[in-house]
Amino acid sequence: MTLVYRMVAAAGIAASVLVSVGGRQALEAQSNVINVTNVEELYAAVNDPGHAGALVLLAPGTYVLTALDPSGGARPNGGRLELQADMGLQGAVDARDAVVIDAGSLPQPSYLAQVSAGLPPSRTGAIRMGRGRNSVEWLTIQNAFRGQAGIDVDLLGTGPTHIHLAHLASTGNIRGMELRNLGPSAAGRVIVAKIVDNDLYDNTAGLGEGIRIVNIQGADGGRIEARLSGNRVHGNDTGLLVVNNSSSSGEISVLSSGDRFFENGAGAIIAGGLSSTAAANGNTIVFEARGSDFSDNNGFTDFDRGGLVVVGAENISTPNGASDNTVRVRLAGCRIEGNQVRDLVAVGARSNPSAIGMPGTNNRVELTWTGGRWPANVETADSIPDDPSWANTVLIKR
Repeated sequence: MTLVYRMVAAAGIAASVLVSVGGRQALEAQSNVINVTNVEELYAAVNDPGHAGALVLLAPGTYVLTALDPSGGARPNGGRLELQADMGLQGAVDARDAVVIDAGSLPQPSYLAQVSAGLPPSRTGAIRMGRGRNSVEWLTIQNAFRGQAGIDVDLLGTGPTHIHLAHLASTGNIRGMELRNLGPSAAGRVIVAKIVDNDLYDNTAGLGEGIRIVNIQGADGGRIEARLSGNRVHGNDTGLLVVNNSSSSGEISVLSSGDRFFENGAGAIIAGGLSSTAAANGNTIVFEARGSDFSDNNGFTDFDRGGLVVVGAENISTPNGASDNTVRVRLAGCRIEGNQVRDLVAVGARSNPSAIGMPGTNNRVELTWTGGRWPANVETADSIPDDPSWANTVLIKR
């Protein structure tokens, strides 16, 4: 491996840190580095606001998160790890299993937090971030089965949130990782994320998603830009879920390059607008996959099953709950085969169950396919239940 050296002037202190740069490992000198060897040192580093901007380096070992400290006192944030502004966590480079953060001992109340004003406390992740520029690299997060996710991007800061999640394993959680704008406090919030070379598997506790990307519960106008590359997402109920849920005017764009979604109940589900507790109107999702694989998804899930499921709008609550939503999907050189039920599903809008009635109007799915073998088992529908007057459409270009 070729190492690139870049020296940064520091206030009398320099530490060599391996970081990912352009797909290579670069050895960078950085002044604000905190080395930790046990969980008490980890908590001390993360919970100190004076460590904003620091890179926390974890020595090999297992770090068990607990709600109480050794003296029986309550830890800050219920024992979760909430990253300070511009803080990063890094384990052992080239050995994502050498550093393990185990959240299995955290009770359910440890995950409750006031995520958004105007909403009751919500479950969150074992590791939380979102203030400024945060990163987590080269470690394993496991057993957050009582919380929202192993890693949750829902902490509110000022300005856009920039996230880097790379070379991680996330397993035994409800969700492996989540990018989430939640509630009115996150209206208009911008998340920009890079998710690279992660192994997200066996997240089957409850909803069981490898990755969820969502504007939800009144986070109107929320924007999320996610770039996924070289991830392996397998053994989950759903590999990837991208959705605007009970929020309006949201924009989500996802670029997937060389990712594999396999052995899940569903490889990936994309839903422009989901009306569950409130209306979901005027949302846009752009999903582009280049050389990604959505195959052999034959596992368990209570929801849609198969390879890739694309829905312009879904209504599960009241008639006419989701309108004017658009999903644009571009697939280039992708593999979609060997899945249960259907390899590819594209639906303009649907009510689930159909007895609810009209799902909404003017919802669209536009799917463009180039390169690769067209899936053998494809299902399309403009509206479920069917009614042309609702003006929901599916357009496929091959």
